[in-house]
Amino acid sequence: MSVYKRGDIYWVEFQHNGRQIRRSARTESKREAQAYERKLREEASADSKAIEFGLPLKRTFGQADLQGVETEDIGDGPVEVRLLA
Repeated sequence: MSVYKRGDIYWVEFQHNGRQIRRSARTESKREAQAYERKLREEASADSKAIEFGLPLKRTFGQADLQGVETEDIGDGPVEVRLLA
């Protein structure tokens, strides 16, 4: 497991199928960061198996990687989401 601290926050980093995965664990707890890394590794493995067998990936909007997406909090109402081109 590769869990490391940047400032007060833990990050996880590992390689899967030749691809480097690096994410903030968004926690100050090393134990929570290690659990987050295990979860990411399990998801990466499950995704690889789905791709291998031509199955769709099971992701909810909340789990999606939101790079290239801009959100704006507009008060108590819904959040506005815009895709950046």
